[in-house]
Amino acid sequence: MLVVDPTRFPIRRQIKNKTVLYVWSERGDVVAEQKLVARLDALAVPPAWNPVFFAVSGRCKVQAMAVDGSGKEQMIYAAWFREKRETDKFDGLWAFGAILPVVRRSAVAALRNPETDAFERSVAACILAIDEGALRVGSRANRQANGTVGAVSLQGKHVDLAETHASLHFTAKGGKERFVRLRQPDLLNHLKARNARGHEDVFAVSTPQGRRKVRPRHVSQWLADHALDPDDASLRLNPFTAKSFRLWHASAAALNIEQQNGGATIKAMSQAAADRLGNTPTVARNSYIHPALFDSELAADRRSTWQVSRAAPFVSRADAALLALLKPEKSRQPKG
Repeated sequence: MLVVDPTRFPIRRQIKNKTVLYVWSERGDVVAEQKLVARLDALAVPPAWNPVFFAVSGRCKVQAMAVDGSGKEQMIYAAWFREKRETDKFDGLWAFGAILPVVRRSAVAALRNPETDAFERSVAACILAIDEGALRVGSRANRQANGTVGAVSLQGKHVDLAETHASLHFTAKGGKERFVRLRQPDLLNHLKARNARGHEDVFAVSTPQGRRKVRPRHVSQWLADHALDPDDASLRLNPFTAKSFRLWHASAAALNIEQQNGGATIKAMSQAAADRLGNTPTVARNSYIHPALFDSELAADRRSTWQVSRAAPFVSRADAALLALLKPEKSRQPKG
């Protein structure tokens, strides 16, 4: 049951004979102010959501709270807050790119070290899969609720092992089919050793207490423990998540197609990012590609940066170029 603070969300929606009314919850009278009614209409809350409670001021971060058609609680945020959040998420992208080689090296080292705990190995393998495949982290709850799969909810039936690669085939968020090929040697060896079948979870280990499965919180904790540069304290402050990989890979894919083709349209860059993520070009353009890659005034900088960038261990050429392009003027580039 949805419980809201009536001082924060004093308006409730009522639908009578297909007519939408907004009612002051405590007084019971209909909201009469037309500007307020127009703003609430503009939030476009689906008719199936019920109950729905609204904030009065457009300055509130959360504009509405509701229960959707499946019984889940939902929040609708103000447009200004959504825009700010979309911009803010790119602020730490350079720092993520700077420690990405450290993350990759640490995950590979964990898999190569025979002393590594079995569960830690499984988490490290999951990190490499998220990185190479640009996978969403996923959850078993979503797999059970709607059949959508991410890294932690991969099962044996989603993986086809070959000598040189592992092919993933699963239904991702939004019902989109994804086909992903993983080639990283240490990850591939781990998947072959695990050899999960049917409904067995790929990233899980047997313990005396039963099966222990990698969950989203384990991925986040692993990043918190390993995504640190001991030479630069500023890189300790960024809360990196599995989504950071997708932001990075979308931007790197867009930059790569632009430079490999000697220039590319926004449409082509968005398509390249979409192909990498398994998203639509519109979503890739609006939510995943760093704005600097669409800035025409930075075209020359992107070109010159690409020309001097080179691949290195745990770093692709696109990684190196994107890192240099996004590097804050006064920041020191950490070691890979």
